[in-house]
Amino acid sequence: ELRLAALRERRDELETWLTTWGVFRVCPVDPPRFIHDDFGELVTVGDVEPHIHQGNDIQAPTWTPVRAPFDGYASSSYSALGGYGVRIQGDGGYALIAHLISYGDLGWVRAGTTVGYVGSTGLSTAPHAHVEWHPWDGAAVDAYFLLRLSCG
Repeated sequence: ELRLAALRERRDELETWLTTWGVFRVCPVDPPRFIHDDFGELVTVGDVEPHIHQGNDIQAPTWTPVRAPFDGYASSSYSALGGYGVRIQGDGGYALIAHLISYGDLGWVRAGTTVGYVGSTGLSTAPHAHVEWHPWDGAAVDAYFLLRLSCG
């Protein structure tokens, strides 16, 4: 009972931290999902010159909802490499989520709003959401720890 009480207390502390300071308040991809720790890996796909992976991939079935990880403005994008994507601009930077099969709600959104659906558009080898985090609108940084905190 003491161990369970300690675990509950730790969970409550983490939930409080996420609510107060956590950047990603909601996991960007609904379950079932698998988060790859692949930021910074060398990518060789298609006829594109090998490049460094600037995001973390979340593997999930096609049509799995993709959600805004925080409050902000969601706008659509497209590139040959990333396919259909959504950029969510928040107070502390922006998230870019690519390879979508379709868009959801765009414009001003709250954390948890469905902004798209997992697909395999662009140069993709399987259904997944490519998630980039750009704090303060700068270069992409490894968001694996933020994804693990918000996705469990």
